[in-house]
Amino acid sequence: DPGYQQRPFEGWGTALAWFATVTGGWPDAKRGELADALYGREGLGLTIARYNIGGGDSPETIPYMRAGGAVPGWWKRPGPESPDWWNPDDPAHWNPDADAGQRWWLTAAKARGADTFEAFSNSAPYFMTHSGLVSGARDPHHDNLRPDQYERFAAYLSGALRRVQDSTGVTFDSLSPLNEPNTDYWHAGGRQEGSHWNPASQARM
Repeated sequence: DPGYQQRPFEGWGTALAWFATVTGGWPDAKRGELADALYGREGLGLTIARYNIGGGDSPETIPYMRAGGAVPGWWKRPGPESPDWWNPDDPAHWNPDADAGQRWWLTAAKARGADTFEAFSNSAPYFMTHSGLVSGARDPHHDNLRPDQYERFAAYLSGALRRVQDSTGVTFDSLSPLNEPNTDYWHAGGRQEGSHWNPASQARM
């Protein structure tokens, strides 16, 4: 109905996440051609890029996710693991070179005219979860973030985002700490990162 109008779209775009994790490591010519097709003026002309802050499974975990699904985390474990070893205030516990594939895509999108950048998380890092996996809890109806980890998870998200911005020159417009939380899709051993959040947990976060 042409007479029924809403506000204009602010832009259109795509989540980076899996495809960017893979294709960001392609040869320059090949990934540049793909970036032109998606964000270039002669291509689709996308204007929004949605960046996924990966949680990251333990290095000891046998790979089990779909291609591109294991988005790298921004943490670094410099020594033997111990309970609650990660300290967001310790530079040695961060990997400043993490997630090169998605970061390449952020700079490529910006260079081609993208002007809106959003960030989101599918899961906290493995060491903040009940199951020890970033794919979800053992029971998909239960939260996977441990109740004593909310502040550390917030510090992880803000610290990762700051490092992404510093390394790419991109300024983010928004950050969502969770994604599709009201489902039973996310279970330990699933093929992508995900986490159930009940309404009270969402409000707390």
